[in-house]
Amino acid sequence: MLMRMGADNEKEIFHNLQTRLNSMGSASRKVAQVVLANPAEVIHLSITELAEKAGVSEATVVRFSQDLGFKGYQDFKIHLSQALVRPLKSLDVRIENGDPPKLVMEKVCQTIVQTIYDTVEVIEEEALSRAIEVLATARRIQLFGCGRSGIMAQDAENRFLKLGLWARAFSDSHNAAQACSTLGQGDAILIISYSGTTKEVLKVAEIARSNGVTIIAITRYAKTPLSRLADINLWTSSPESHFRSDGVSSRFAQLCIIDALYAGLFVHFSHRFQEAVHKATSALADFRL
Repeated sequence: MLMRMGADNEKEIFHNLQTRLNSMGSASRKVAQVVLANPAEVIHLSITELAEKAGVSEATVVRFSQDLGFKGYQDFKIHLSQALVRPLKSLDVRIENGDPPKLVMEKVCQTIVQTIYDTVEVIEEEALSRAIEVLATARRIQLFGCGRSGIMAQDAENRFLKLGLWARAFSDSHNAAQACSTLGQGDAILIISYSGTTKEVLKVAEIARSNGVTIIAITRYAKTPLSRLADINLWTSSPESHFRSDGVSSRFAQLCIIDALYAGLFVHFSHRFQEAVHKATSALADFRL
């Protein structure tokens, strides 16, 4: 039996795996070897895929994760991903009193760039592909986000309308709840929430789930009430920083995912959306000087 490690010690995962490798049972050792050989790949593998890759049972993967002190495989993947996050080496992103404006700007930009890079690392390709397929085939698409996330929902609506999709964005929870109550099977809702814990967001998600609506969530890489309700989770990463209370970097990560959805829809269903994009572009041409 492995000694249990605290789940808060993400940076110790690799050290613990390497030092305890020889004391593991043969089945757990196979899992550890796969993780150590390619951790960046493992964070995108389902429990079935990792079990097959290691040549063990799914139950072994669960026990392996729990022996390391995690609740299960998903919890292990979350902390493994956090351990893989590359620190900002060229700048301390903590903004201090007395920092000149140019340095403040550099730190803000470094945080945003790091967030985008980390989001690419944690987002699952299968989930992104499924989201694109669901949006392409949905009868109606509702988009919802509270506060500043509502701005992201509006941006997504603009993109999807350009493709000729039926899309409506809401930032008011009451309106979103009413609109969601009219949706059903064959419809989709894209919910944007960094925390994944906002009461209004969860209420709308619960209405969607009860109506059989496919829920796509753009949210932080963690187990949250929203991620549990969602059918598809598109993870974002956002480094913690005391000056970033308004979530600037997380919004850039959300925008990247929205752009990826739009581009993915256009590329994979160009035969369907090309004419709509052409018409939408032509319709706006007269508004330019």
